[in-house]
Amino acid sequence: MKSQRVVITGIGVVSSIGHNRRQLWDSLLAQKRGIGICDRFDTDALGARCAAQVDDFDPLALFSARRLKRLDRYSQMSLACAKSAILDAGLDVDPKNRRNRF
Repeated sequence: MKSQRVVITGIGVVSSIGHNRRQLWDSLLAQKRGIGICDRFDTDALGARCAAQVDDFDPLALFSARRLKRLDRYSQMSLACAKSAILDAGLDVDPKNRRNRF
């Protein structure tokens, strides 16, 4: 198998202990726990009550209310991660290059 090089230019994250590279790193250094009692849905049938749920994610800080009507929570977090990775990489996205595909 031929090996290929990969370069990571930016990191995007939405987790229970941080919403960008810096927050995540600082939380890890501070040994912050992100696991607690799950209260987003009924866990009786699962046999476990603990989860690493993301409680402080505010999609209105990133998207308009109109756009949020068409995005589920997973899509919101995915797009937030992508935006964070682009910003972390220092990439300049403007109308001329925003439609480029890799």
